Amino acid sequence: MSEHVLSSLLDAHGDDTLAHAYASKYYDPQKAHEYYERTKVLTGRKPATTKNQAVGLKYANNQISNAQKAELEKLKTKREATLADIQKRSKETAERIQARLKETIAAKADAILKRLENLPEDTDPKIIARLMQGHSKNVVKARQQSQKAAQQAADGFRKAFKKARDEYTTNRNAITKRYTSTQKTEEKNIRAYVR
Repeated sequence: MSEHVLSSLLDAHGDDTLAHAYASKYYDPQKAHEYYERTKVLTGRKPATTKNQAVGLKYANNQISNAQKAELEKLKTKREATLADIQKRSKETAERIQARLKETIAAKADAILKRLENLPEDTDPKIIARLMQGHSKNVVKARQQSQKAAQQAADGFRKAFKKARDEYTTNRNAITKRYTSTQKTEEKNIRAYVR
């Protein structure tokens, strides 16, 4: 440390105690104090929370929290019931489509068997092959129609699932926001009116 800086740190009485904790050519304690006095903004102390306020705040927060949890649990139960209903309907629809496909294929197979039984025994094998090929095309067409119906049903159920989830999220956020606002209002009122 330079001799000049060290000497400026020593007390004016010469008793080797430091007069200031900080010294620099850019820092003038007198000007710093004047600047502080000019620019200071005095704010009052925040009032301490009284015992009654603390008890009231704890009780109110507990009550609000319990009410929020109950409402969120109710909403969650409703969502789970809705999703379970959608799953049940989806499964039933898939089973119905499968059953309809089996019935259609069985009916087409019965129809082709009856046609084959009614054919004379000396029927050209090419005709029989065409009938079987036509049956195969009908079965493929029935399967495609069934797959299309299943896909449309699945898309509808996916949309219903997404809608249920989105509604739940929206409602959950609204409930949380409302209870947060209620909690802030209660805290403000308790601090203002409870002594």
